[in-house]
Amino acid sequence: MIEFLKRRNRYLIYLVAGVVLTFALLGDLLSIISTTAYTTGTSYTTLLISVFVFSALLLGLLTKFLVYIAYRISNAIFARKSGMLYPFPIGFHEFEATVYAFLIPGLLVCGLVYFPVVFLPSMTRILSAIRTLALWTALALIVRFCLKNYAHDYDKKSLAYSLILIPLILLGISLALTLVEVVR
Repeated sequence: MIEFLKRRNRYLIYLVAGVVLTFALLGDLLSIISTTAYTTGTSYTTLLISVFVFSALLLGLLTKFLVYIAYRISNAIFARKSGMLYPFPIGFHEFEATVYAFLIPGLLVCGLVYFPVVFLPSMTRILSAIRTLALWTALALIVRFCLKNYAHDYDKKSLAYSLILIPLILLGISLALTLVEVVR
């Protein structure tokens, strides 16, 4: 799949990532749209279509930005931590294709796990925790794949540290907030 994504148009991949992320957030978006439509008196259908299109585009660009930032930070940490004068062992295009190869199916699984919330809103807290766990699993698979295929020439500990720093911080906060909500 990584080779397939390397040969495809990047903007199409960003759009697919945005659509899949919109699907992963479908329950939350429908709740926001219905509340906004009710309070402003706007047509629900019009607001639904415009929000989904705008969300897919915006979230696709957001994923591109986050992958770029993660690559730059990983590159800086790896070069500084390892002490070697070699560049980060993965080029940006290959890093991006690798991340999207795991992220798109991972977000699709997150959407499928969270989809029952559309019909059963009382399960929001439980399914949100499961969705976060599915996202953690996708990120763990990304790191495992990168370590297995790219860390043979370099210090594995510093590569592992640099690849998981940003996702661990962001998802750690998200997981902690979700667990607090579930326990409460």
